[in-house]
Formats: sequence, structure tokens, C-alpha cells
Amino acid sequence: MGFFGGSKITDEHIRASREIKKRNLTQMIPSELGEFAQNINSFIIDIRTNLGQFYALSQKMSEESEVLSSSLEEANETFAMVDKRVDDFAEQMNQRSERISELKESLEQFVESSKESETGAKEVTDALSQMHDAIIHGKEDFLKVVKLLNTTKDTGLDLAGNMTSLAGEIKNINKIIEEVQSIANKTNLLSLNASIEAARAGESGRGFAVVAQEIGKLAMQSQEAVEKIDSTLTDLAARIINITENVTTEMNHVEQEAKVADNSIASMQIIDEEAKKAASKMKNLEKNTQIQKKLGEKVELVSADFIQLMEDVTSLSEDMRAGSQNYYAKSQNITAMLLETEKRTQEIFGFIRSYTESLPLTDKMKTCIANAKSALANKQTDTSLLKRENNKVAREELKKLAKAYPSFEVICILDASGLSLVSSIDEEDYKLNFSHAEYFKSAIAGNTYESKPYISTDTGNYCVAVSLPIKENGNIVGVIMADVSLA
Repeated sequence: MGFFGGSKITDEHIRASREIKKRNLTQMIPSELGEFAQNINSFIIDIRTNLGQFYALSQKMSEESEVLSSSLEEANETFAMVDKRVDDFAEQMNQRSERISELKESLEQFVESSKESETGAKEVTDALSQMHDAIIHGKEDFLKVVKLLNTTKDTGLDLAGNMTSLAGEIKNINKIIEEVQSIANKTNLLSLNASIEAARAGESGRGFAVVAQEIGKLAMQSQEAVEKIDSTLTDLAARIINITENVTTEMNHVEQEAKVADNSIASMQIIDEEAKKAASKMKNLEKNTQIQKKLGEKVELVSADFIQLMEDVTSLSEDMRAGSQNYYAKSQNITAMLLETEKRTQEIFGFIRSYTESLPLTDKMKTCIANAKSALANKQTDTSLLKRENNKVAREELKKLAKAYPSFEVICILDASGLSLVSSIDEEDYKLNFSHAEYFKSAIAGNTYESKPYISTDTGNYCVAVSLPIKENGNIVGVIMADVSLA
């Protein structure tokens, strides 16, 4: 053994230094060495504290780098999908631009067709108007014709009546002629008798015979004249009858033509009404065509704007595709760098963990851990700790438990999702989630968990984390965990 500053270095000092060499940073140098021991012990405590903080920081970095790496991988997959969708979108935009161009051509044809329809509708409307005017004039002319036909019919019927009356008069004349002929026959007979009597009278009757002879001649002439008159009247009567029949027939025809004309006027009236309806419809069609033309022109303008928009969108999609490809390439580089960083972080964390976890557990430490597990096990079925309305009562229960077992640095209750519900220290509840922690994963799976030793960032002491599942009717509904100090 030797001396240091007047103090003797004992076996206890040597043993303590060997424990420190084994990375047991709970070991202190005995105080007999005075200020030297104090300085060394203070340095050991600083190392232990800083190592604990570095351990926690490296663990957090490792966890976060894993999450970030996983997120980047998902982001890369998402961007690959986005890139494909952008490609598809760009292709669809090109196809739609072509369809819109075709639509624009169709709209131009539609507008041109609307203009032609408008012109055609106007021409048809004008033609129907002219036809209406023509029908009105034709109707007036037909009315005149009907009136003339009716007048002609009446005149013809009057003429036929007069001719019939004339034929009757001729019959009366024939009776008179028959009487005259009878008188002529009698006169001729009288002349014959007078001639006979004159012949008997001899010389004295010669003058009378001459008179009788002349009377006979006159009777003969009268008879011949009567026969001629009779023949003429008979012929005239036949002609009058024939004319009457022809006039009657023609008047019947005139009457039929008048009826046809009346029907024609009625038909023309119907045609005029239909023409008016057609004209009204054509005017509506003309108005609708004008509206369609205006709408077509508006749609044409909108389609032009839409085509421009589609072109802009297509251009933007091309830029997006280029940008997404560029971003994807950069994200791949970042992912590679992050993976490398994660690897280095894991190496650092592994080194620090191996340093802290190398602490040999003494029997005292093991007993302390076993007592902590037993204390937590008594709370495994207390589901009231999980209820929010019991938060204040639950915190007091956990504080009492921590006071009864001073080795507890903190006791925490987690729900089935890993959310921190209440703890033995005064902190904000329902905020932190520890679903990523090993002590939660193991306990929620139904196991009793005990971590390797680590250094607490709060106290600088060596600790282990222990956790157990909270059960209700055999079902796991939460986790109770604690940081147990090994000091």
C-alpha cells in the first residue's frame, strides 16, 4: 500500500478503484483521501449524470431516427406513387386537351350551324308570313269567285226558270196554233163548200166562186204558215228545253264549284291557322336558335379559357412531374444519409448502453427490484387508476406508493394505447404517449418487464424500468410502470 497526501491508500481504496474501472459509476472513493476523494467522486457523479443524459438523448435520437427513416421510406413510396399519378395525370391532361380541342371544333361547328339555323328559321318565318299574306289575298279572291259563282248560279237558275216559262208559253202558242189550224181547216172546208155552191149557182155564182177560191188559197196559206210556225215553235221549244237542261246542269256544276270554293276557303282558313302556328313556332325556334347561338358562343369562349387552363395544368403537371422526380431523387439521398446517421446513432447508443448496462446487479439491487415488482403487482387489478374522473385520487395513491417504497423515482399509469394517464409526480397528464417504449410493448403483451440498468436523467442514479399489465376480467386494459433507483 502507499500514501497520498499524508493519507494511507488502503485495500478499500483499491477495491473502489477497481469497481470504477469496471464502469460501476455508483462506486465512490472513500473519504479518507480528503479533497482528492471528493474531487474524484464529484467527477464520477458528473460523468454518471452526463452519461445518463447522453444515454437518454442517444436513445431518443435512435428512436426518432428510426421513425424518421420509416417516415422517409413511406414518403419515398408515396412520392413514387405520386410521381406515377402525376405521370398518369399528365397523360390524362394531354388526352383531355385533345378531347377539349375536338369539343372546341364541335362547338365552332355548333355555333356555325346555329347561325345557319337562325338564318333558315328567319327565311322560313318570312316565307310563312308571305304565305299568310298570299292566303289572305287568295281567300279574298276566292270569296269574290264564290260570290260570282253564286250570282251566276242564281242568274242561271232565273234564266232556266224563264226558259221553262217560255217553253210553257210556247205550249200555249201551240194550242193557239192548233185552234188557228182548226179554223184554217174549217175555212178551207168552207171554201170548198162555197166553190161547190158557186158551181151550182152557175153564172151568178162565179164571183162568189172566185172569193171562195181565194179564201181556199188563204186557208191553204194559213195552214202552211201555221205548219211552219208549229214546226218552228216545236224546234224552238226543243231547243229551249235543251238549253234549260244545259243551264240547269251547268248551274249544278256552278253550285258544286261554289261548294268546292267554300270548302277551299275553309281549307285555306285551316292552312292559314296552321301557317300562323308554324310561324309562331318558327319564331320561337328562331329565338331559341339565337339563344343557342349565344350560349354556343359563350361555351366556345369558356372552352377556350378551359383549353388554356388545361394547357396551364398540363404544363404545371409537367413541372410537378419534374419536381417530384427531383424531390424523389433528393429524398433517396436523404434517406441514404439518414440510414447512415441511424447506423451511427445505433452504434453510439449501443456503446453507451453497453457501458451503462454493464453494471453488475448486487443482491441489494435485485431485492430492491423484486420489491418494486411486488408493489406494482398489488395495483394490477386496480382499474380505477385508468379512469379520468379518478385522476386526482389516483395521483395521491401513486404518491403514497412511491413514498412507501423510496426506490421508486416515478410511477406511471398508461392506457391500452400507450397514453400517459397519471403519474406519481405533478406533471401534465393525457399528453405523452409511450407506445414506442419497450416497457409498454412487453407489458401490453401480458409480460412482466425489467430493463437493463440505465442512468436517470432526472437524478443521475442507476435505474431499471419495470412494468406489468393492468387487467380487468382477464383482459389487458393498461400498463403500470415505474423507474426503480438502484442507488
